[in-house]
Amino acid sequence: MKKIFTFIIVILLAINSKAQDIESGLVLRLSFCGNTNDLSFFENNGEYMGNNVVYTTDHLGNENSAMYFNGFSDWVRVPASATINEPVDAITISCWAKYESLAFGQWAPIMAKTNTNEVLDRQYSLGLNGLEGKIYMMDTYVGEAELLADTWYHYAITYTPELYQCYLNGELIGEVVPNSPVTGNDKDLEIGRDTPQSTDYFHGSLDEINVYNRVLSAADIMALKNYDGCNFSSINEQKLQESFQIAPNPASGQITLQLPDDAIYQVSIMDIQGRMIHQIHNQQHQVKADLSGFQSGMYLIKIVGDKGYAVEKLLVE
Repeated sequence: MKKIFTFIIVILLAINSKAQDIESGLVLRLSFCGNTNDLSFFENNGEYMGNNVVYTTDHLGNENSAMYFNGFSDWVRVPASATINEPVDAITISCWAKYESLAFGQWAPIMAKTNTNEVLDRQYSLGLNGLEGKIYMMDTYVGEAELLADTWYHYAITYTPELYQCYLNGELIGEVVPNSPVTGNDKDLEIGRDTPQSTDYFHGSLDEINVYNRVLSAADIMALKNYDGCNFSSINEQKLQESFQIAPNPASGQITLQLPDDAIYQVSIMDIQGRMIHQIHNQQHQVKADLSGFQSGMYLIKIVGDKGYAVEKLLVE
């Protein structure tokens, strides 16, 4: 049954927005801001599996805002979960990557959701054939370009059973029919290594690992390329979290979202699977929402502003 949601802005100075959406469907975001924490709603935190973790400068020159991988033992494990396992029929994966050398003179494995040596066991994967200047997902080359060592590039791949689309630095460079359909598995997601026949490790720096359970638009991809996950200070985030309030919670009727003052906020309301229900830009600091069309369950409300972001869970009874 179609849900109808009515949002009433208490102060009339509110505006709708056609801004790009890089939150809906997000199941993993690793920005490597001195840690391997997941910045999505779902806390799919990574675990560094090497011997000596090194955080380095990102493509913008920000210190401790990317992770360095040594090419022989460094990788990050993201444990399998319901949300990590979910992307099958519609997927977007993206990252910033700068390789220094290639495994066996050819490969730069960025991520793979597998721990076996069968290529088709991968639910989703991303890597480079640096020798030939090709970008791959699963068993399909999806794009081709000159890919220089020691150079940052932003990669984004979208998948449906009918089509791959490959973006490099925000620009579409390839469209191709998949050689094989994606099938789900319950394997961990491995960042910085892959295990086809032998175990290949990534040598270089990685940043802004994103996984979505939907296909992002070209405008979304460009917004994702321009996103800087480490540009909000923990102090600002703490202040936003403390001043962001939902009342009542739990709720069954109307709720009021109290937002921090003196900023424009994007308000996103999602279900527990990360599917976007409603999104607005708001110039004022109070929003009322009618929950009469909501099914019972847990929802997630995220506000994003120029000083950071905050997330709260909402229980609808």
